[in-house]
Amino acid sequence: MKKMMVVASFLCLSATANECEPPRLSMILLNGTQPFVSLHFAVRLASLIIEDRYPREMFVIVEPAKIEDEGEFWKVTVENALKNSKFSIVRLSITIRKSNGEIVDFS
Repeated sequence: MKKMMVVASFLCLSATANECEPPRLSMILLNGTQPFVSLHFAVRLASLIIEDRYPREMFVIVEPAKIEDEGEFWKVTVENALKNSKFSIVRLSITIRKSNGEIVDFS
């Protein structure tokens, strides 16, 4: 638990005052034995975000997604089923913090 507080303090140093709150006890306890965001949940969250942001005429997710374990983060990458679309989006990647579900990158 002490290690998590040090990590949280480091994250706060790199963020503005309004962006960073120390983790609450419930989140520390929920992350104690395994990440709060499981691999399965990360894939579902990424899919929901993509489906919300892109209409089906622009992006259709090809299953299964590619998942990379990047330590503190899950990186979920999906391919677009619409290969001959007038839109140039071929794939999207979403990086999700395991400890709280924060989306840290979307490209």
